Amino acid sequence: MPGPCRARRPCPRRPLSSVPRNRTRRAVDSGCDVRQLLARGGHERALDALTAREREVLTEMAQGHTNAAIATRLFISRSAVEKHVNAIFTKLDLTALAATTHSRRVLAVLRYLGA
Repeated sequence: MPGPCRARRPCPRRPLSSVPRNRTRRAVDSGCDVRQLLARGGHERALDALTAREREVLTEMAQGHTNAAIATRLFISRSAVEKHVNAIFTKLDLTALAATTHSRRVLAVLRYLGA
């Protein structure tokens, strides 16, 4: 498997047609190889551990919505969204994997899209 792509522009090795054109996609474009992230495996089982509400939040994240927008769309508080997002990170084992919330958000969406 090829190593991470360090290019600052989109890498032709990875199809991004299913990733929304927003902060998430820009982070992936400037980051590493999506196939490497998805090759970790086992994420289907982890996704099964998510509650229905956590899946709704993750779906909204995959569509590129911010926490504030997710709260509005799901009729819950922003604090509740943040709690769901942190639960998603924990269940997908993204707590120690990535240092920043933005990176964990990208990885959570990639696992969701790859399932």
